[in-house]
Amino acid sequence: MPGNPFWEVLRVFGRDELAALLSSTVATLGVSFFSRNPLILSLTGPVVEKVGFFLPYLKNRNFYQGFSSLLKDLAVHDPLYTVLMYWGLTSYPNVPIWLLVIGSFAIAVLLVWIGEVTYREVSYQLQIFRLHLRGFNRVSYLEARFYIRGSQGRQILNNLSRRFGLKRKSRAAYQDLYFQNTLKIYNGRTPIVRFRKRGKEIQKGDLQSVQIVYTRAGEASRKKPQQFNYYLTRKDKLYYQLKQAMPKKVSEIKNEKIRSTIKAITRGPSHPVKFWREVVRNPKTILVSVDEVKIPGGRKFTVVEIKSHLDKRSRQMLVAAMQELMFRYEVIQITHSKSSLTALDKS
Repeated sequence: MPGNPFWEVLRVFGRDELAALLSSTVATLGVSFFSRNPLILSLTGPVVEKVGFFLPYLKNRNFYQGFSSLLKDLAVHDPLYTVLMYWGLTSYPNVPIWLLVIGSFAIAVLLVWIGEVTYREVSYQLQIFRLHLRGFNRVSYLEARFYIRGSQGRQILNNLSRRFGLKRKSRAAYQDLYFQNTLKIYNGRTPIVRFRKRGKEIQKGDLQSVQIVYTRAGEASRKKPQQFNYYLTRKDKLYYQLKQAMPKKVSEIKNEKIRSTIKAITRGPSHPVKFWREVVRNPKTILVSVDEVKIPGGRKFTVVEIKSHLDKRSRQMLVAAMQELMFRYEVIQITHSKSSLTALDKS
């Protein structure tokens, strides 16, 4: 699972800045013995700290990550630190210099920390908006996924249907085609690009769509200890219904806007996944599906998925359904996609 985006930024950038803080403090104190000019003292830290900036990377030699932090340091942290330090020296000249250095340094790191996560979040929303302008629709929901040992799928559906009042049933064949993509990860949201062919539940014929799905897994919060840990995935699915036969490659998409959008973000070979899905649902709360996934060579495995709306009531019912499933059946809670599972089995 991805880490907390705030912690991820602080873990890398904060560590790099902590290494630089020592050299910055020592250098500024040293210069203060020869000059009390606020501008000189404010600029000393940003200049000298670069000596200690790459010290954390000497061991693992991951200098690319070091340069990434360095760019943020030069573009944002150094100007903020310089302004704060100059203001502190001119407004509070009696405050010890070492305290001003540490205080200015910490405030600048905090602003970069919040700013980077905010920038990624805004970038993600702009990406969603651009895809919407291209013709994609959006649906968001929570999902829990389980790998089943044995063939208990029908029993699980019947049990959860009775337990949670899931009346509406359906069964359909699915054919997915997954593509490698060049999309960015935004605050732990991992992108998936696929074509999906789904059998209609009532009318004859199939539904084809192009989908860009951003997923972010995390542990459900709780106020007190419980018997199980509950790992949920938030999914933002952007889809476009294709009014054509299922394409086998990007160039076969007839809609020019959609074709150019997908062509720009995909590369490499595609990966097919076929499965039968049986579903019980309450349209207002949760849906439970049992997916029988086919693997080349005649083998198969089964995945149970529980999906819910984002409101509090649906989320509570989702966790309750997870608890029921884990208490009664031999299942393995996972966050891997069916594409990943079939690729692992094939390898």
